[in-house]
Amino acid sequence: MSRANANAIANAKARDVDAGTSRARALEATLESARDAVATTSDGVTAFAEASIVNSRDVSDVRARETKEHERESAREASAAIVRRPTPTGKVDVSRQEMLEALARELDETESLLGTTKRTTEGERAMSVASLFAGGERYVAATSFATTSRREEARGGAEAAPSETLGRESRRWVQPLKRARWSAITMVMCACACVAALMFAGETPQARARRHIHLSSLSDMLCEVAFTPAIAEASNDTPINRVIAATDQIYILTTQNCASVNTTIRVPKEFEGKATCVSGKVLDRCTAASTGVWYKSHYTRVSMSHGMIAKHAKENGFEHITVMEEDAVVNADVEVHSETEADLLTLIGGEFEGESASLGRVKLGSGGGGPPAWKLIRPSVRPHLFEKFEIKKSSTGGMVEVTTATRDDLVCPTQCHCVNTRAEGQLCRLNAGGCDLRSSDMYLLHNTAYDELISVLFTGTDDTIIDHYVLQNVDSAWLVHPSITTQAKLDIDRALQHRVQELFEEKCVR
Repeated sequence: MSRANANAIANAKARDVDAGTSRARALEATLESARDAVATTSDGVTAFAEASIVNSRDVSDVRARETKEHERESAREASAAIVRRPTPTGKVDVSRQEMLEALARELDETESLLGTTKRTTEGERAMSVASLFAGGERYVAATSFATTSRREEARGGAEAAPSETLGRESRRWVQPLKRARWSAITMVMCACACVAALMFAGETPQARARRHIHLSSLSDMLCEVAFTPAIAEASNDTPINRVIAATDQIYILTTQNCASVNTTIRVPKEFEGKATCVSGKVLDRCTAASTGVWYKSHYTRVSMSHGMIAKHAKENGFEHITVMEEDAVVNADVEVHSETEADLLTLIGGEFEGESASLGRVKLGSGGGGPPAWKLIRPSVRPHLFEKFEIKKSSTGGMVEVTTATRDDLVCPTQCHCVNTRAEGQLCRLNAGGCDLRSSDMYLLHNTAYDELISVLFTGTDDTIIDHYVLQNVDSAWLVHPSITTQAKLDIDRALQHRVQELFEEKCVR
């Protein structure tokens, strides 16, 4: 092959390069037109479009320069190869064929590069304009994918996927992740529901009833109808009545219908406006209707009625209350001293300050956030620990304790030691809870003990009867001795009741 032919081929390649440059310039003109079109939008959108177009133009310029350099280098290498190649006889045709094939490959690569650059630039321009109206994040993502595609192509790597393909790939992974997340949440919720179902399924009817009572108000249970204002009559101004009237509310628990005009429940004039008649049978029926459980034991139903009274007092915000049963009879033989009345009124008023606070001989220690001065005051108790009794079958089919005599030889247990406020006085504080003192015919209750009684009395078992296991375990308890009331309906006569109380005073009161 002659030098003239080589120069002709080189010139042809140069013209192809110039043609590529012309294509790049035409592309630049197209981009300029796109920029002018986008300039009619808002200032922020125009700035975004111009940034995209400038970026595309810079990439096109770099691509054109790289293409020119590549073609020039290829032409120089081809010319040098032709000059160096020996041309012995018989081998000229083979060398010419190889040279033509090399030049053909170079031309194909040049056109391929120029065509790819044009397509990529036009695609970027279209995406940049569309992305301005679809959101900046989509534009940034498309530009990033296009730049990555150009870098991979320049390094001779595989052809980059279009932005739509990458978007589809991203969505293909995002959707399964979302489904997996919701599946996990659904499984957790199902597991929690199963655990709750197993817990509720394992509950006894009594346990469900207890939970319902705790979570429901008296109005929700339709039990407020059991509480009716008591009818007041003539005045009966006695020391014990003045003490009872000092509490915020007075409850009289009865088997009668307090709302009936035939009720015989009456209270002294001193209780007017703060005395409430409580129908025990109405409480039994509304509790059973609300919970679906009827408690067969009379003692259990009475105990739950006491719990309802504490619940009513708590819901109404009473600081302290007096609870009396309808069969409580004031013992006319017991005279309440004026000093005892004064001490009781002081205790109910709760006017104690400092760590060294005391009521007579009893140190209270109620100041500085310590325990309350009192939770329970019992004007009437039955010291069952001094009773000798037998277990017999009752007429209702259960077993009951029947007192037959007294235990005169018993030493008073430590928890039953009771310290008097005055020497030879009538008011003392128990050393601790746990002394077996029965009777619930009258007691005064502080609001700090409401929850304690409610949590136990609604259990509804024979082990949570009001005077057997509940009142006797309340700490910060005070006693009036001798008891100022007796019970008309009791399994022992009044003479035996008085004897048991005398034994308690002799052996336990200090």
